[in-house]
Amino acid sequence: MTGHGSSKPHRPAPVGPGRQAPWRRLRSAGALSLVTVVAVGLLSACVSGTQPTPVPPTTALPVPTASATPAPSPSPTPTFADPVEEEAANRVDWAIDLALASLAADPRDDLSRTVIPPEVLRDALAPEMQAWYDGLLAKVRAVEPEQYLVNEWENDLFIGEVAPVYAFFHDHPELRYADFDLTDDVNAYEIKYRLPSAPYAFTDDLDAVRAEVIPFLAVADRIVDRMPSEASTYDKYRYLAYVLSLITDYADDSVTETGDYIESDAPVTTSYGALFNHEVTCAGYAETFLMLCHTAGLWCQTVTGEVFEAGSTNHQWNLVQLDSGTYFVDVTWSDNSGSIGDDNWMRYFMMDQATTLLDHVPWEAEATGLAEALVRP
Repeated sequence: MTGHGSSKPHRPAPVGPGRQAPWRRLRSAGALSLVTVVAVGLLSACVSGTQPTPVPPTTALPVPTASATPAPSPSPTPTFADPVEEEAANRVDWAIDLALASLAADPRDDLSRTVIPPEVLRDALAPEMQAWYDGLLAKVRAVEPEQYLVNEWENDLFIGEVAPVYAFFHDHPELRYADFDLTDDVNAYEIKYRLPSAPYAFTDDLDAVRAEVIPFLAVADRIVDRMPSEASTYDKYRYLAYVLSLITDYADDSVTETGDYIESDAPVTTSYGALFNHEVTCAGYAETFLMLCHTAGLWCQTVTGEVFEAGSTNHQWNLVQLDSGTYFVDVTWSDNSGSIGDDNWMRYFMMDQATTLLDHVPWEAEATGLAEALVRP
């Protein structure tokens, strides 16, 4: 699938270096905080080739209408005490401003502000495993090494109705720069780390990992911090999808004409690739939207399945939840179908099940909400 090219606003280059956020507090102590930089076990294929041909929904989906409401005036240039924050603002504020202006021109204030938070599997763990989980969280946030002897931990960590290792990475998609690996010389599981810019191999250079994660996390925090707190839940999801769509293009060079994934070292399936390299496949769009939603306290899941456009191709997108039910969001196809807020872009945002099945087949997920619930009164 191709990107927008000239139809997108120009992405300005950062022009300088630069909340009390966890990353800032930890950085002052030489550590780091949350951020998604790699997803493991991603799809081997994704959508490529021509842009998707929009299919009319079975029920009219809500789309922006012309509005006489003027766009908000640009905010005064902010000042920053921290150069990492300043760099984050330089990288992403142009896209945030455009997303906020689009929302202000067509707000969905008629919809509910009820927020369904992300599912937290830590709550299902036994107390001793919650303590292990919390210790691991501190280690991974600080990018510190640790080992767990196999004969002491294997059954506890990887077996159970909810395996603690699975619970940890489910609850923290932003920490997927870390993983577990068996050591060569000791019969133990070891926390291993990857560079965000080269996410398919482990590295022992933990300082380099911290140096890349800190500014990336600051960009993710900047996006979430500027999400309008008074907006409807629908518009909070829309804001995050708008920013992602603006800042990212589809990585056409990473797939063949038939949709087969081309192996490379580029982070085309990660949140780092979306927010820093500005070029990802569908897995990168879905992973980044998941991470931003979780950081913002919004319920979200990734979805795998097939799409139909000149044949069947594996694909990845997202499922979100409003008080009217769950809906599919495919930022990849929105981004490659139109510009933020227009009819073609909105075609793949908040899809009900019937609309989704016109060109998407999710393998293990279902939208329970109806399009009628989102139509303007």
